Amino acid sequence: MASHGFYLQMDGQIRKSDGHLIFTAWDAYAYTGTGNLKCWDINGAGSITAKTNLLSTVQHYFLTSVYVDQTNDDIYVAYAGGTAMLSEVAILYKKSTDGGATWGSQGTVQQDAEDDERWVSAGCAKSGTIFMPVWFNDDLDDLFCNSPVGAWVETAWANGLTTDDPFHADITGLTLNIEYEFQAQNKNEDEGDWSSSKFFTTGFTSPLPCFRRP
Repeated sequence: MASHGFYLQMDGQIRKSDGHLIFTAWDAYAYTGTGNLKCWDINGAGSITAKTNLLSTVQHYFLTSVYVDQTNDDIYVAYAGGTAMLSEVAILYKKSTDGGATWGSQGTVQQDAEDDERWVSAGCAKSGTIFMPVWFNDDLDDLFCNSPVGAWVETAWANGLTTDDPFHADITGLTLNIEYEFQAQNKNEDEGDWSSSKFFTTGFTSPLPCFRRP
């Protein structure tokens, strides 16, 4: 593996459901050559299982930080990559829902243009579900944070309504303790404009307190 005196090139977090360490590391500092972002599931010295690489033979990608959603064991890994290390990169991430056997497509945490990002932390969770990395911008000497923005999901049309009729849409698969944005649209022969945005935040669950009789 390729450690570095300035940049976080390896990181890990304990998955509390089984006590395993989910560990990621770069095998090269991919400034002039290429590197691979690797992952292992570790349960002591006698149980070190290599999982699927997040990235293979890439250049101008570096940094890594692991986040485990302790409610469902999803794994998020944040890293930086783009046009040129130490000048033009963005903060990116991948997610695995099967313990690192497969990784989803690359997502972007950073909403601004590529810049000189030099550090990222995905944070950790005791029991929550918020993946909200923070990162350091060397050009601006600032620390930023953001939660990845999900894609819009359209529900089925509610047919047979007339003016002032109430309507609703059932949505499943939402993440706990996350703010969601929604809009509505009407359609007759022509489609109307989308409404202004409204917002709601899903509930947060935590372990119930336990009491013992004296």
